[in-house]
Amino acid sequence: MSKVFYFILLLSFFVVSHSALAEEGLIIHAAEIGIGKFHRRDNQVHPYAKDNIWTDYVLPEEATIATPLARGNPDGSVTVFFSSLEELLTRVIEVSHQSQKKIQVLNIEAHGLPGAMWFPVDETAKNSAACSDWVRTANGPDEKNYEQYYSQVSLADIVTLRIFAYLPFVPAPCTSGVKAWRKVVAKLPTLKDAFTSDAQLHFFSCTVGYGLAGSKFVSQLAALLFSGEKSKVEAAMNFGLGDWSMPEGMGFWDFKSLGQLHRDNQNYVKNKQDREMMQKGGIRMAEYSNGEWKKGILRGMDFMVGTLDMNSFDGNKNLLMADEMETDSISRMELLKNVKFPLRVHIPGTDAYFNVF
Repeated sequence: MSKVFYFILLLSFFVVSHSALAEEGLIIHAAEIGIGKFHRRDNQVHPYAKDNIWTDYVLPEEATIATPLARGNPDGSVTVFFSSLEELLTRVIEVSHQSQKKIQVLNIEAHGLPGAMWFPVDETAKNSAACSDWVRTANGPDEKNYEQYYSQVSLADIVTLRIFAYLPFVPAPCTSGVKAWRKVVAKLPTLKDAFTSDAQLHFFSCTVGYGLAGSKFVSQLAALLFSGEKSKVEAAMNFGLGDWSMPEGMGFWDFKSLGQLHRDNQNYVKNKQDREMMQKGGIRMAEYSNGEWKKGILRGMDFMVGTLDMNSFDGNKNLLMADEMETDSISRMELLKNVKFPLRVHIPGTDAYFNVF
């Protein structure tokens, strides 16, 4: 082998290796302030192990409502506690700049509902009357956030959420959906450059990916933020489980039958253990592959994980479904029978309701 050829080979190896290393980015865990308080209390009742994913979501003892708050973790990831979407995304850019790393995984945990998460878009929204329930909850003691998390879910709440997911025109108060994201992204032109080309955005939240609202949210947000090969946006179709007993990641729960619902509700408020009633669940996903966005649902999943996951529609075609109503335990016809306005919608894991007229 000539010295020139050897040098070219070595240089090529260095370029490829350097490119691969450069693409290994940062993992950022983001927790809305109320969720951070829940994990802080949960960690006191059932101390989290070091390898429990939710350890990174525990609000520091000295923290109150003042946000944003960024904290480095032993594994090299960063946690951001936030009170609005603009606050979160602004801090995400700053963390990327300060670490001199691009973001490969962004996990966002908050209370949610189909097509949106329950927190203000910005400071103006936070100070509005529409966000009074959110402010009350975020300012509440840890114990209150803890007890609300383990609240029962009625059949009426479940049916109403499913109906809400198919209403194309209804904005929920004090939530951040696609419109809110568009507004903030337009104000932060460097946000897209803060992500690696294969970045993943995971929504750790109840029912965000469900129905027409969830489908639009995931697919439109993916196109807004990413365009690199294997970049993706993921959101749970079901109610999310993420307490001390779920160290691997966020699990799933949903309505199967009246007997199951009654049993789970009775046990949940008493035992306060997510794993006791976990199920297989669905993840709504938009994945950029071979120059186009592929959209659908991965069925039969155990967890949404907080690391760079291998979820892909490639090789999982049997799990790709266009319409989750095909296997829903409550049919579309049953939902339509229950459409009565105003709808009183419950935000899961909280004591907050809002009316849809």
